[in-house]
Amino acid sequence: MRKKFTADYKVPAVLEVLRETETLTQIASKRGIHPAQLQKWRREALAGLPSVFERSPDKEKQALEAQVQELYAQLGEATSRLAWLNKNLASTFDRPARLGMIEREGSEFSIREQCKMCAP
Repeated sequence: MRKKFTADYKVPAVLEVLRETETLTQIASKRGIHPAQLQKWRREALAGLPSVFERSPDKEKQALEAQVQELYAQLGEATSRLAWLNKNLASTFDRPARLGMIEREGSEFSIREQCKMCAP
């Protein structure tokens, strides 16, 4: 039966090989691994090392695209709600009542924008 080694087991072994404080054969003997297996792990680690320092543009792009889609969905929902509120506001309140809703000072919306939102 073949032994299955976990990444938690391989990493310290490969690091020990990369430190070069002992020979590959000594490390393999100490860990009970065939030297060829240890050499293979070393090659795999060195081959994968550049990817650690590279940013994955595909993952970043996918994350940004997902975020943009979520923001578009939120924007669409807010637009629909605003249209519904404008329609119902105009039919529920008469003109003097709607004019009374306009805040002349201290509003985050200009008076023009408030009038536009209260218009039928």
